[in-house]
Amino acid sequence: MSSICLWITTTGRSFGPVRTKNRKDRCGGMTGKYVDLGHGNFIDATRIVGVIGFNSSPARKLKKLATEEGRKIDSTQGSRTKCLIITDSDHIWLCGLERDKLLQKLTKNQ
Repeated sequence: MSSICLWITTTGRSFGPVRTKNRKDRCGGMTGKYVDLGHGNFIDATRIVGVIGFNSSPARKLKKLATEEGRKIDSTQGSRTKCLIITDSDHIWLCGLERDKLLQKLTKNQ
């Protein structure tokens, strides 16, 4: 049985529809619970490994390393980065929300 998966970017453009045989594998597990990061950006809560504040030197080094390796995803839309979200795919998301507010949204989503 095939399903249709529609990839939507933060600008509202879509990459699809893409017809797949296994929806969970092909669509990046789009059956999870999503958390609103603001500015129309969402992240799958089941893929989050950790959330750290951005005001420390190790966090800034982690951001620099992710930028060099092409693993950085900027969801701030030009606002100040307040925390980093680390996913199970080793991607680093820059987030404009405070750590505590993001934690509230994550626990509310469960």
